[in-house]
Amino acid sequence: MVYFLVGNSSLGKDIYVANFLKKVDGQYQKVYADDENKLDELKNAAVSFGLFSDVKIYDIVDFENWSKKDREAFLKIDFPRDNVHVFVRIESVPKEVRESEKVKILSFETPKEWEEDKWIQFILNLAANIELSINDEIARLLLKQVGTDEYALLTELQKIKAYSKGNTSQLTIEEIADIVYKRTVTKLDELCYALTEGDSDRFRAVLDEVCNEYEPPLIVYSLGKHVVELLNIVENVKPKDVYSWPDVAQVSKELGIPTPRVARFLGFKFKGQRQNPVNHRKLYDFESVRKLIEELYFIDRQVKLGGDVRLLLSNLFLKLRKNLEKQSK
Repeated sequence: MVYFLVGNSSLGKDIYVANFLKKVDGQYQKVYADDENKLDELKNAAVSFGLFSDVKIYDIVDFENWSKKDREAFLKIDFPRDNVHVFVRIESVPKEVRESEKVKILSFETPKEWEEDKWIQFILNLAANIELSINDEIARLLLKQVGTDEYALLTELQKIKAYSKGNTSQLTIEEIADIVYKRTVTKLDELCYALTEGDSDRFRAVLDEVCNEYEPPLIVYSLGKHVVELLNIVENVKPKDVYSWPDVAQVSKELGIPTPRVARFLGFKFKGQRQNPVNHRKLYDFESVRKLIEELYFIDRQVKLGGDVRLLLSNLFLKLRKNLEKQSK
């Protein structure tokens, strides 16, 4: 049986496969585009099944990265209905694929950004999937504070479950808001700023903590969002040695970026603030930020293929730090 898992919800596909593995006992194997013998393995599995054969489960995680020739060869394989299960993760169904007794097409889509009610239901369903009961008020709070990133939402729901011991009625909405804000914003933001500020001590200190607590896709997503905001500032804010509070407020209003983040990017120091923020506008220009975005895109691809996010980000930091040191000379 072949299951085409289509749509833009990577988390939905993750959950479906995970639930399938709980129900079906078999040999599970991920298949990647750069696996040299992937087609031979799949062809052999299709013809070597039998009454007493072990159930085999293949998870093709990057079918769109396969060569056209390999994709066409795969689609010609006649898999049995039982004993061999093949998941194909893909954005849209190939035009030659049709549902049959041996082929299923399953859609996994997140709501559109503006479909608030659908997002509320999405969050409620996500909570139910991890055996956590929440009400609409909590779901709306999460949507407001976390946004529409599905991995970020799952992480926060898991956090709420741990703090509430599975019973959210024990916590007030204010307590939940405090948990979500403090633990989401602070740690991930500190990692992002430590990277772009080139602060090696702080980067090393927070990297392990973040990698142990958050899913790799969420970490890379947060870094990507951070760098896109930096690009927005670089493109629209003229370089200055020092920015005043009115400068910060005006940039925040014009670009729609929260004032605390603008202040940090522009090196504005609040009264009583111990740490001296770095003026990113003096460190970066359009080209340097563009290259950083390319690096993060590469890391995103590698993480989705099973790469070690800790190692990938450490290498990125070393490369970025080296470039910043060259620029300062």
